[in-house]
Amino acid sequence: MAARQAAVAGRFYPEGREELWQELEEFFSGLKLKQNSRLIISPHAGYTYSGRLAALAFSRLAKAESYVLLGPNHTGFGSPVSITEAKQWETPLGRLQVDRELAEKIVEEINAEFDESAHLQEHSLEVQLPFLQFLQEKIGGTAKNAKIVPITLAEQSQGELETLGKLIGNLEKKTSVIISSDFTHYEPAEQAREKDLKAIAFLEKMDSTGFYEYVLNNKISVCGAGAIVAGIGFGKEIGLKKGELLNYANSGDVTGEEESVVGYAAIAFQ
Repeated sequence: MAARQAAVAGRFYPEGREELWQELEEFFSGLKLKQNSRLIISPHAGYTYSGRLAALAFSRLAKAESYVLLGPNHTGFGSPVSITEAKQWETPLGRLQVDRELAEKIVEEINAEFDESAHLQEHSLEVQLPFLQFLQEKIGGTAKNAKIVPITLAEQSQGELETLGKLIGNLEKKTSVIISSDFTHYEPAEQAREKDLKAIAFLEKMDSTGFYEYVLNNKISVCGAGAIVAGIGFGKEIGLKKGELLNYANSGDVTGEEESVVGYAAIAFQ
């Protein structure tokens, strides 16, 4: 497969290059690029709801040769650990090259597969790419020829997820990891906030076991919980010590509807 075409342009974010570019400029306006984190958590809702938080997370993203994207599988298609078969991924801002060499190493080492069916209609990774492209083109905030490795994750054990993260941390190229996750879904705003901040407290300590058990035992609808556990495994492997909650918000901040919201967090690890 030559290129994976944009699947959610015009729904989650603008499909026109100019409109998308202007929106990204607005999101990044006033943000200082620190570029000191090789691991971030960014939300993946429509840009109207979570674009500003995503830009905040990306403002901390460290330069790398390749960016591994870890996100949930919302569609139910594909393998438990599905890596794109495409050579490139396309958005209205252009194409990003897939790092096939790193992808093959991951497939060789663990129970992962090249499986495009998980990616064709999945939005969680696609919506992150324009932020990465904006940094690369506008600000020079990434390596000019940086590549990507998009990975979707279905339900996995904690051990399997941590093994994936450790493997990424031991790859020869310098990588940064972008975790794509929203937090509590469709609960009252105060209830969602209370649950989410308790879960995030575990992430600030990089306690993936505490986080995963808390989410599972309390049935908290963090859609990217598996991606977060894998990402923490990566972070520990490269020597990161703590997470920092940059900001928390919910969909009700935009809609005014507080009875049923989705929670969003921007988190950077150091």
